[in-house]
Amino acid sequence: MKKLLIILIFVFAGKSYSQQLPQYTQYLFNLYAINPAFGGFKPNWNATFNQRYQWSGVTDAPRTFTFSAEGPFKNLKMGMGGLVYVDMTGPTRRLGVQVSYAYHFKLHEKVKLSLAVSIGYSQWVVDGDKITIKDPNDPLLNSGRITTNNIDGKAGLVLYGDNWYFGFSAPQLFHNKMRFWQDSSKTLSVMEDHYFFNGAYAFRLHEDWELEPSFMLKLAVPAPIRLDVFLRAIWKEQLWFGFGYRMKHAWTAMLGYKIKDRISIGYSYDYDFNDLKRVSSGTHEILLRVHFAKYNQTTETNAKLDQ
Repeated sequence: MKKLLIILIFVFAGKSYSQQLPQYTQYLFNLYAINPAFGGFKPNWNATFNQRYQWSGVTDAPRTFTFSAEGPFKNLKMGMGGLVYVDMTGPTRRLGVQVSYAYHFKLHEKVKLSLAVSIGYSQWVVDGDKITIKDPNDPLLNSGRITTNNIDGKAGLVLYGDNWYFGFSAPQLFHNKMRFWQDSSKTLSVMEDHYFFNGAYAFRLHEDWELEPSFMLKLAVPAPIRLDVFLRAIWKEQLWFGFGYRMKHAWTAMLGYKIKDRISIGYSYDYDFNDLKRVSSGTHEILLRVHFAKYNQTTETNAKLDQ
């Protein structure tokens, strides 16, 4: 019985964005979390902390905690970064760590290209003590806890200008397999190919106002295509609010404020309109972002987007 439960957990993981990779609503304010090519995208270092509480009201629903830091080298067209996250769902927990390197090319006076790679470590844990079984002698989890560890890679690129960007990233390049038996021929799930496309364009409506439409397209086998679209209004590059749509899943709303160009805080709420609305009161996400002093503008990075 316990073996069946664990297999179901990871079969579901193999078909779900929220299980194989963390999901974010406020990725607009931490683009590095989805694409390492955004490392050094702005002319200053940034540190971001994000907490996501998914499907409020559902017992053991997904919770994600993420911390990242990224920025450019002084007087160099390079960027580096690092990220740590913990993603928990029921009896499962995933810890991920990555470091990355990006190089920013100047293609034109107003167009740049960033190419990046990252290497990371991930650990999947299933806590058998949180699973109720009928057979207490089941040998699969007789220790009460099983763990699998993997090294993985990610690649990404971003084409961008002063008020726009288009990015592509491919995580889980190594197609790792999650195994929980000494027999290496037995596999529960494979880390499937994922492809993320995202973009945004900021329109100047008034001296104090900008309007920024954006999108995120997610492709993964065998999951269906997922599209997120957002529209954000920005006032004096300090206050922003917006609304979004996650295809076939949820409506979203967000609000944020930047304090003295040094600290940004944000909140978002997702309202599920699929079958989850019967049991969930929505998803809450909070974000704290610290902006450090800017480097010399010779870093040739974008200073307007990703606020």
